Parts: sequence; C-alpha cells; structure tokens
Amino acid sequence: MSVSPTNKRWILHRILWLFAFSYSNYCSLMAQSDKISAEDYIDQYINKLDETNNFDFNQLYDRITGLLAQPLNINEASRDDLQGLYILDDIKINSILAYRAMHGAFISEYELQAVPKLDPQDVKSLTPLITVAENNSLQGESIQDLIRSGRHEIFLRWSAVAEQQKGYTLNNAGEKRFLGDRNRLYGRYKYSKEDKISFGLTVDKDAGEEFFTGSNRHGFDFYSFHFYLRDYSQRLKQIALGDFSISFGQGLIMHNQFGLFKSAYVTDVKKGTRVIKPYTSVNEYNFFRGAAVTLRLAERIELSTFASSRRIDTNLLNDDVPNRPLVFSSIRQDGNHRTLSEIEDERTTRRTTAGSRLTYAHRRFRASANVLYDAFSREFKPRDRPYNEFRFRGKSLTNASIDFGYSIKNINAFGELAVSDNGAPAALLGALLSLSRKTDLSILYRNYAKDYQNLWADGFAETSNTTNERGLYVGLLHRINQQWQLAAYADHWHHPFKRFRVDEPSRGREYLLKLSYEKRDKIQTYIQYRYEKKQRNKLSSDTQIEPLITIILHRLRLNNNWQMTRQLSLSQRIELSFFDEKTKSSGILLYQDIKWKSMESPFAFSMRASYFNVSDFDARIYAYENDLINNFFIPFFNNQGFRSYLNLRYNWNYHVTTELRIARTHYLDIDVISSGNNRIDGNHRTDIKLQARLRF
Repeated sequence: MSVSPTNKRWILHRILWLFAFSYSNYCSLMAQSDKISAEDYIDQYINKLDETNNFDFNQLYDRITGLLAQPLNINEASRDDLQGLYILDDIKINSILAYRAMHGAFISEYELQAVPKLDPQDVKSLTPLITVAENNSLQGESIQDLIRSGRHEIFLRWSAVAEQQKGYTLNNAGEKRFLGDRNRLYGRYKYSKEDKISFGLTVDKDAGEEFFTGSNRHGFDFYSFHFYLRDYSQRLKQIALGDFSISFGQGLIMHNQFGLFKSAYVTDVKKGTRVIKPYTSVNEYNFFRGAAVTLRLAERIELSTFASSRRIDTNLLNDDVPNRPLVFSSIRQDGNHRTLSEIEDERTTRRTTAGSRLTYAHRRFRASANVLYDAFSREFKPRDRPYNEFRFRGKSLTNASIDFGYSIKNINAFGELAVSDNGAPAALLGALLSLSRKTDLSILYRNYAKDYQNLWADGFAETSNTTNERGLYVGLLHRINQQWQLAAYADHWHHPFKRFRVDEPSRGREYLLKLSYEKRDKIQTYIQYRYEKKQRNKLSSDTQIEPLITIILHRLRLNNNWQMTRQLSLSQRIELSFFDEKTKSSGILLYQDIKWKSMESPFAFSMRASYFNVSDFDARIYAYENDLINNFFIPFFNNQGFRSYLNLRYNWNYHVTTELRIARTHYLDIDVISSGNNRIDGNHRTDIKLQARLRF
C-alpha cells in the first residue's frame, strides 16, 4: 500500500518530534530505569489519598502487579481498561482516546507527553503500566494455551501480637475466651495472564480462631476460590466462577469494587470499570459466590448477569412469637469466629443475590439499565431505633436503576437514577469539565431519599449508607506549572432524617485545599488543609432526645518525600488536628520514614519512627504505613506515645522473596490498651509478621 507524500511528511514529523521530546526528557526519565515494584507504586498512589478512605487495597495491588508484569497495550485499551488503572479521571481518559483517534496508534510510551491533559506526573505514573506492543488479543487461543505462559504467585503469611491479650486467658469458669490460638495464618495461590485469565485459592485463619478443630475441622476459617476469563471471543467478554465482585453504574444499587470518594484526587469522583472482577481478598463479607458473565449481544449492546448464593453471619433474635422462625437484626461483617457467641452467628442465614445490566454504547454515549434482587432465608428485622425507621425489613429487596455517561468536547456528564421496591428514589448527577489545559472542574449532586433502601450500594456520600442525604460537591484541579499543582474541593450536604447519634435532621460541609510541588523524581512535597463542620447529638443523659450541637474538625498536614539517591529515600510528615465542640481537643503526629532498595542488592528495608500526642478520639489522626507485599495497614492515633516499625525484605532470586515486619506502639499516658477480649495489661503492643512469596 502506497503512502501519500503528505502522510509521509506527517509521519516523519511525528517521529522527529517524538525523538526530540523524548531526548529532552532523557535525564528525568532515567530515574525510572530501575523497575518500580507494585508496592512502591501503590505507596506513591496512597500518599495522595486521605487515609480515612475505606477500601480494599488487595484489589489495587492485584491490578498494579499484573500491569507491571504484563503492561496494558495503550493502542488497544478501552475506556474500561483505562479506568481500571485507577490513576486517571475521565477527563484524562477522554484526552487519551481523542488523541489516539486523531493521530492513530501510539508509537512509543513517551508519546503520552503529547496528550493535552496529561502532565509529567501522569506520564511518569502511566509509563510502567503500558506498552505499545502489537495486538495481543487472546481471542482464538484455547484454555490450555492460556494457562501455559502466565504467572503463578504464592503468598504464605504468619502474624501475631507478642503481648498477652485477655481473649487468650481463661474466664472465671476456667474456660477459654478465644477458642483458638493467637496465630493468624494466610495463604494465596493465583495464576494470571495479561489480565485476561486468572484463577486461584485464598485461605485465612484470624487470630483467636480454631484450626483443624472445633468449628474449623477442615482447617482454615475462610476459603475463597475464583476463576476469571476476559475477552475470550467476540461474544464472550467476561466470565467468572466462584468468588467475584460486581459494579453497576455509580454505585446507587451495587458496587463492591475498589473506588474513591472524597480525596486529593478531586476530579476522580466518577465510578466506572468492568462490571465483573475476580475476588482475591480476605474480607469475608463483601463478595459474591456463584457465576457471572458478560456477553456482547450486538456491536453496541452488552449484557452482564450474575447469580450468587452463600451463607452469611447474622445476629439472630428471638421474635417473641411462638413457633415462629428466628429473625436477624444485623449482618456481621468482621469475619471473626473466635468465641462461642461469634460462632453461634456464623453462617446462620443464606443470602441469594442476582442481578443484570444491559448496556448500550455508541461513540461518546453510554447508557445502562440495572436490576438487583436480594433474598434471605430469614426475616431481616433491625432493632427498633429512631434512625432505623425507614430501614429495609423483610426477606427480599429489589432495586433498579438507569445510569449514563456522555462526553462532548471538554465536558463529561454522568449519572444514575435508582429506585427501591418501596418506590423511594435515589439520584446522582455529575460532570467533569476541562476548563483549560491546566484546569479541570468536577461537579456532583446527589439526592438519596430518607426511605431509599439498599443493601449493596456504595454511592458518593458523606455517610456509608447511600440514603437520607442531599449534597453538592465541587472539585477543582489547577496545574500552575510543571512543578506546582493546586487541588481543592467543597462539599455541602443535608440529612433530612435522623441518623446514628443524630436524632434530628442535620447538615454539614467539608473543604479541602492541597498545594503540591514536585521536582522531577527528587522532591515531592505538599501542604494540605481539611475543614469539616457537621452536627450530632449533645452528649448528655438529661433527656432522651437531645438537641444537636455543631462540631468542627481542622486537619493540617505537611508531607515531604526526598529521593536522596537511587537507593535511598526519606519521608517526613507533621499533621495537626483540632476538634471543636463544647470542649476542645487537639492532636499532633510526627514521623520520619527511611527506605532503602537497590537493583544491585537482594536486600531492602523500610522503617518509621513516629511520635503522637492526641487528646481524645475525636481528634484522632490516620497515617498509612508501609507493610509487607500485598498487605496494608492504616492505623489511627490516639493518646500519647511513640510508634515504630521495621520491614525487612530479601529477594533470594526472582522466584523467592521473604519478609519480616515488626511494629511496636509504646504509650506514655495509659497502662491498659484496648478493651474486652483484645485488652492488653500494659503500655505497649508489638505486632510481628513473616511472609514468603513464590513466583514462577
């Protein structure tokens, strides 16, 4: 096929431009020549978050690990694929797709520097995760071929608390409080290839649970198996067997995958990824067990459907009606089965869940219709509390919704309209706007009726229930230049009905302002201020229904990351909190991190020394900690004391890695730690972990 002179000149110009631009950035990119690890990548990502975000990091780890080993082909990536990278909002995704549509396939990873909405930090984050390789579709390969050239990974982990906890002592009757020992045991095997196929087994025994005896005669307390296949043919887009997670729309009826809410990623407020994902975590509640499939019915139409049935832990109640089956008042989500009372609640109710999603997509428009059905073998009857008046009661619940997304020029609009089977509505409408090359804006409005009922929803909200809330969120991201960036958001909300610890309608607002600076790969620093004002009951026993009082929380953080050499990095943080009610409280956290890792050495370590002084729980401070591979910890700090940890890692070769973690908290103002069966008589707590990772 001949190429016209005009096209030849355009191609030559593009190649020369790319060479010049890549060479000009050679020095800065050389800092990335050492292959980044998944845990380093995740550390960089999480350091930009508000640690109060509650999500499962295992999903993030699995995704990033797979991409670092087998990068995503940027020339084949769909919108769902790019959303699954977790580091791009829809404005940046639209910019990548528009550039590719206009200029054709990328000829180098560094050509991303020419995409209008991507800044140098975006390009640096994306480069390890993508490739411009030729088409690597697995369509046409047999299952036998798919399982021959992928990656096998095994994790084995042991952990325990060194100090004696009350649960491991005998009660007054001479009986064990915790029926098992203090050891926590974890194991996982997973096979994967290019995010196209994976299968594996996860096992877990929590500290205090029995092992090969009592209620766990078959060994571990938790077993999870999954098989997942994606893009196997033009018709079969996804299939999952065993354990999996599901995401519909903006989460108003269903979302149990990784996702953010309010954070320093101020424009990353739109949910969106593949409907079905394999489940590999140890959370014993937030997953489905059964089968799920996505089929392409026509060029623009896809159907996703799933069915799940499993027994869950519930708190059973005597309904005081003779010969009537027991009801349950709540679903237990902690997964602990250590005591007789916890074991009595274990697997007491069967839960059956089914749902479907029909999607139409054409160019920049996408719309979906969703339906979800949940049924229990027993009646769900929440306890009589003022805030439970409109909560779901019964044996089954049905939800339905319509969600959409539409992009035009620099505007990306999205939303979801949902209803529960009592007729109560919920709505979320949002837009991402690119105001200029340097400035992006996000706007999100939500209105969830006080009687909207759901069991799996995880929509954008101040509270975790996706009900009884109206609010408006506005986020702004401005890139001052290549080094400086300003992020801010404002969120105002109103709860039209009572909530837990709030016996009247209430309202609140929250603001965040973050100024960050980055100098190539040497210095990353930011200062962040967060303000929150809301209402709750007055803490008094004078009357049964208390008037509301206003509480105000201020948080100020200064964080620095210094790449001293290619092997050594240092991080420091100082964070202040001020809580204002009738009585005021405050807190301070200071820490110093040291990390050392070299491509020339099999040994690596990270450590932290910190001091905290927090006057009460309301002023508590959260801080993410580096941990073992595929393991994450975000403690909160209260009281006064010191905390330190040391992580040691030794890579014997590519196939074998061993790790040790020791973390210790020493309090200066208390001599009893925690309460109940977790109580420690003393002023220090020491956590020890050992882990081995095998790859082949």
